[in-house]
Amino acid sequence: MDIMKRALLDFKNCALPTIDAANTLKDCLDFFYFNSAAVLHIFTPDENYGLQYNSGRNNESLLFFKVNDRKDWIAEMELSLLHYKKSLKSKKYSRDEADSSYEAVSRIYEKGRLERVKKRDEIYNDSEMYKKVREEIEKRKKENYDLLKQYNIL
Repeated sequence: MDIMKRALLDFKNCALPTIDAANTLKDCLDFFYFNSAAVLHIFTPDENYGLQYNSGRNNESLLFFKVNDRKDWIAEMELSLLHYKKSLKSKKYSRDEADSSYEAVSRIYEKGRLERVKKRDEIYNDSEMYKKVREEIEKRKKENYDLLKQYNIL
Protein backbone atom coordinates (compact mmCIF):
# COMPACT_ATOMS: atom_id res chain seq x y z
CA MET A 1 0.00 0.00 0.00
CA ASP A 2 2.91 2.35 0.67
CA ILE A 3 3.97 1.94 -2.95
CA MET A 4 0.52 3.03 -4.15
CA LYS A 5 0.51 6.03 -1.82
CA ARG A 6 3.97 7.02 -3.07
CA ALA A 7 2.87 6.60 -6.70
CA LEU A 8 -0.19 8.76 -6.13
CA LEU A 9 1.87 11.41 -4.35
CA ASP A 10 4.43 11.44 -7.17
CA PHE A 11 1.63 11.71 -9.74
CA LYS A 12 0.01 14.54 -7.80
CA ASN A 13 3.29 16.45 -7.41
CA CYS A 14 4.86 15.80 -10.82
CA ALA A 15 2.31 14.85 -13.44
CA LEU A 16 -0.75 16.86 -12.44
CA PRO A 17 0.95 20.28 -12.58
CA THR A 18 2.27 19.45 -16.06
CA ILE A 19 -1.08 18.18 -17.31
CA ASP A 20 -2.90 21.05 -15.64
CA ALA A 21 -0.81 23.54 -17.62
CA ALA A 22 -2.17 22.17 -20.92
CA ASN A 23 -5.27 24.32 -21.34
CA THR A 24 -5.34 24.73 -25.13
CA LEU A 25 -4.62 22.48 -28.09
CA LYS A 26 -1.34 24.36 -28.62
CA ASP A 27 -0.44 23.67 -24.97
CA CYS A 28 -1.20 19.99 -25.62
CA LEU A 29 1.14 20.00 -28.61
CA ASP A 30 3.89 21.48 -26.45
CA PHE A 31 3.20 18.89 -23.74
CA PHE A 32 3.45 16.05 -26.26
CA TYR A 33 6.59 17.50 -27.83
CA PHE A 34 8.45 17.65 -24.53
CA ASN A 35 7.03 14.50 -22.94
CA SER A 36 6.25 12.09 -25.75
CA ALA A 37 7.41 13.43 -29.10
CA ALA A 38 6.84 10.08 -30.80
CA VAL A 39 3.08 10.68 -30.74
CA LEU A 40 3.65 13.69 -33.01
CA HIS A 41 5.07 11.76 -35.96
CA ILE A 42 3.10 12.99 -38.96
CA PHE A 43 1.48 10.38 -41.18
CA THR A 44 -0.27 11.25 -44.43
CA PRO A 45 -3.68 9.98 -45.49
CA ASP A 46 -1.85 7.64 -47.89
CA GLU A 47 -0.13 6.15 -44.83
CA ASN A 48 -3.54 5.74 -43.18
CA TYR A 49 -2.48 8.21 -40.47
CA GLY A 50 -0.23 5.55 -38.97
CA LEU A 51 -3.17 3.40 -37.90
CA GLN A 52 -1.38 0.27 -39.10
CA TYR A 53 1.03 0.68 -36.20
CA ASN A 54 0.15 -0.20 -32.62
CA SER A 55 0.45 3.42 -31.56
CA GLY A 56 -1.59 4.78 -34.49
CA ARG A 57 -4.66 5.60 -32.42
CA ASN A 58 -2.43 7.39 -29.93
CA ASN A 59 -0.88 9.60 -32.60
CA GLU A 60 -1.69 13.24 -31.95
CA SER A 61 -0.11 14.84 -35.04
CA LEU A 62 -3.49 15.78 -36.51
CA LEU A 63 -3.56 18.48 -33.83
CA PHE A 64 -0.98 20.39 -35.90
CA PHE A 65 -3.62 20.75 -38.61
CA LYS A 66 -6.44 21.44 -36.18
CA VAL A 67 -4.62 24.50 -34.82
CA ASN A 68 -2.92 25.40 -38.13
CA ASP A 69 0.55 25.06 -36.58
CA ARG A 70 3.13 25.92 -39.23
CA LYS A 71 6.17 26.63 -37.06
CA ASP A 72 9.57 25.08 -37.71
CA TRP A 73 10.04 23.63 -34.18
CA ILE A 74 13.60 24.90 -33.89
CA ALA A 75 13.01 26.60 -30.52
CA GLU A 76 11.33 23.47 -29.13
CA MET A 77 14.16 21.26 -30.38
CA GLU A 78 16.78 23.55 -28.82
CA LEU A 79 14.93 23.51 -25.50
CA SER A 80 14.70 19.70 -25.61
CA LEU A 81 18.42 19.50 -26.35
CA LEU A 82 19.15 21.83 -23.44
CA HIS A 83 17.20 19.52 -21.12
CA TYR A 84 19.06 16.54 -22.55
CA LYS A 85 22.42 18.25 -22.03
CA LYS A 86 21.52 18.97 -18.40
CA SER A 87 20.52 15.35 -17.90
CA LEU A 88 23.95 14.24 -19.12
CA LYS A 89 25.57 16.06 -16.19
CA SER A 90 23.83 13.76 -13.73
CA LYS A 91 25.22 10.69 -15.46
CA LYS A 92 28.71 9.28 -15.16
CA TYR A 93 29.94 10.14 -18.66
CA SER A 94 33.33 11.42 -19.60
CA ARG A 95 33.24 14.76 -21.39
CA ASP A 96 33.93 13.04 -24.73
CA GLU A 97 31.13 10.51 -24.14
CA ALA A 98 28.71 13.27 -23.18
CA ASP A 99 29.66 15.37 -26.22
CA SER A 100 29.31 12.36 -28.51
CA SER A 101 25.94 11.47 -27.03
CA TYR A 102 24.72 15.05 -27.32
CA GLU A 103 25.83 15.26 -30.96
CA ALA A 104 24.07 11.97 -31.80
CA VAL A 105 20.85 13.08 -30.13
CA SER A 106 21.09 16.47 -31.87
CA ARG A 107 21.29 14.73 -35.25
CA ILE A 108 18.28 12.53 -34.40
CA TYR A 109 16.22 15.52 -33.24
CA GLU A 110 17.13 17.54 -36.32
CA LYS A 111 16.30 14.64 -38.64
CA GLY A 112 12.92 14.21 -36.94
CA ARG A 113 12.21 17.93 -37.09
CA LEU A 114 13.00 18.11 -40.81
CA GLU A 115 10.87 15.05 -41.54
CA ARG A 116 7.95 16.57 -39.61
CA VAL A 117 8.24 19.89 -41.49
CA LYS A 118 8.47 18.09 -44.84
CA LYS A 119 5.41 15.90 -44.17
CA ARG A 120 3.42 18.79 -42.77
CA ASP A 121 4.18 21.00 -45.76
CA GLU A 122 3.41 18.14 -48.14
CA ILE A 123 -0.07 17.92 -46.61
CA TYR A 124 -0.67 21.69 -46.55
CA ASN A 125 0.49 22.06 -50.17
CA ASP A 126 -1.70 19.28 -51.55
CA SER A 127 -5.32 20.47 -51.37
CA GLU A 128 -6.76 16.96 -51.77
CA MET A 129 -4.54 15.54 -49.03
CA TYR A 130 -5.31 18.48 -46.74
CA LYS A 131 -9.04 17.95 -47.33
CA LYS A 132 -8.65 14.29 -46.31
CA VAL A 133 -6.83 15.35 -43.14
CA ARG A 134 -9.61 17.79 -42.23
CA GLU A 135 -12.20 15.04 -42.84
CA GLU A 136 -10.24 12.65 -40.61
CA ILE A 137 -10.13 15.27 -37.85
CA GLU A 138 -13.91 15.68 -38.04
CA LYS A 139 -14.43 11.91 -38.09
CA ARG A 140 -12.31 11.47 -34.96
CA LYS A 141 -14.05 14.39 -33.28
CA LYS A 142 -17.41 12.70 -33.85
CA GLU A 143 -16.06 9.32 -32.64
CA ASN A 144 -14.71 10.94 -29.47
CA TYR A 145 -17.95 12.82 -28.88
CA ASP A 146 -20.00 9.63 -29.33
CA LEU A 147 -17.72 7.78 -26.92
CA LEU A 148 -18.11 10.49 -24.29
CA LYS A 149 -21.89 10.32 -24.70
CA GLN A 150 -21.76 6.54 -24.37
CA TYR A 151 -19.98 6.90 -21.02
CA ASN A 152 -22.50 9.56 -19.91
CA ILE A 153 -19.80 12.19 -19.70
CA LEU A 154 -21.69 14.52 -22.05
